[in-house]
Amino acid sequence: VQVKGTAGAGMVTVVMNGKKKVISMQMTEQAYKEGIEILADLCVAAFNQASDEVDRTSEEKLKKLAQNM
Repeated sequence: VQVKGTAGAGMVTVVMNGKKKVISMQMTEQAYKEGIEILADLCVAAFNQASDEVDRTSEEKLKKLAQNM
């Protein structure tokens, strides 16, 4: 499972696997221009969004498995 989290209208993108390990992170040039504090906030937001998506995806898969039993 791989999921994406984005922040700042796509200025920062995090790709995470199902074990919540970051596979990749991309930042646009505009993200760098925003300044270090905003860049850090965007990274945190993208990471948290990806982490939440892992949780949602895992929950959906477990529900499907439970229904098939």
